[in-house]
Amino acid sequence: MRSIGHTPDDNPPPPPATPGHHGEYGDALADVLQDQAQRTERRKTGPMWKARRKIHPILPPGLAAFSFWLWVFPPDLLEPIPPPPISTVEVEAGLRIEMYVQSTRIQRYLEDNGRLPSNLDEIGEDANGLQYVVISSTEFVLSGESGGVAVSYRSTTPAADLLADAQRVVSGLTGGPG
Repeated sequence: MRSIGHTPDDNPPPPPATPGHHGEYGDALADVLQDQAQRTERRKTGPMWKARRKIHPILPPGLAAFSFWLWVFPPDLLEPIPPPPISTVEVEAGLRIEMYVQSTRIQRYLEDNGRLPSNLDEIGEDANGLQYVVISSTEFVLSGESGGVAVSYRSTTPAADLLADAQRVVSGLTGGPG
């Protein structure tokens, strides 16, 4: 009867272990230990960098001189172009729109609370340079100045008179330069 597995006819048996020979497992273990020793040695010596390319010795001083020249004598291309000044028509239109927004908030406060606010802080908004004066229980005056332009608005005046053509001016449709 023939046994399954290793037979003398198939392959010769492995050589017997001798004091210097440990078999396949011993060889694998020796390889792993040798690899770890090599890695440890490489860590001690530091990373191996590729050779650095040397730059020409004139390049750093040349770049420094060029940077200095650009700083002292900047070309027109590098200088920012200042924005055009805001015209008085545009300043007035912006002031009128701000006053319209604040008057709308004041009117809403009057409807919600049954009284006018004592100051603009009470409606939770920054005054933005506007002055607010209560005339009666339902009337007020808003006035403001910006860029040498002064505008005043009384709450009995229709909002359309306050706005005039301010929306068109601010949107750039009319009244501005250009």
